[in-house]
Amino acid sequence: MLQTRLATAAIAIPALWLFIVYASPASFAIFITVVTAIGLSEYFAMAFPDHMPERIAGTAFGLLVAAGVATRDPNVWGAAVSLNVVLGLVFPLARHGELDVAVRRLGLQLLGVLYVGFFMPHTILMRELPSGDGWRWLLFTIAAVFGYDTGGYFAGRAFGKRPLLPEVSPKKTIEGSIGCLFGAMLDPLICSIFESLYILNFLL
Repeated sequence: MLQTRLATAAIAIPALWLFIVYASPASFAIFITVVTAIGLSEYFAMAFPDHMPERIAGTAFGLLVAAGVATRDPNVWGAAVSLNVVLGLVFPLARHGELDVAVRRLGLQLLGVLYVGFFMPHTILMRELPSGDGWRWLLFTIAAVFGYDTGGYFAGRAFGKRPLLPEVSPKKTIEGSIGCLFGAMLDPLICSIFESLYILNFLL
């Protein structure tokens, strides 16, 4: 498992770095759209494994929200969220006939639409900041995410004993979550040091 992670990181990290820095705005937007679609489909496959129409609808609404965010048009993503609230309550209510079930399923759908469909496209806006250094902030954010995942992995394997939320993720531990926090702080700190030494400017 560790060897696979290291091999993947050795290839993926430099490739992602170069893509973020040098890809055209259109290419980057298409890439993020594809990643968003994959994330939405995976989320709704877990949230609604028993009902394909809700999975398709959630993915579609999430992509509409993503399009509104990417194009900086609040009317698009606002309308998508509003329509999702209405239809996301009506159809489960008609299917199950119980308000509490319909509300719970609506909550699951909105969570995916907003968590994936709304937040992910903001990477496009971050990269295209008017200041011209958006790619730096995006790399900084990705470094924090990588550090979070790496810190949690090693801390969990070395010290993990007490489960954090078994019903959500059986293998996650309290010790691992602490490692996540330290990793999320360490990687950006290293990036900040590199930046202060102008190493990033030298490399690029």
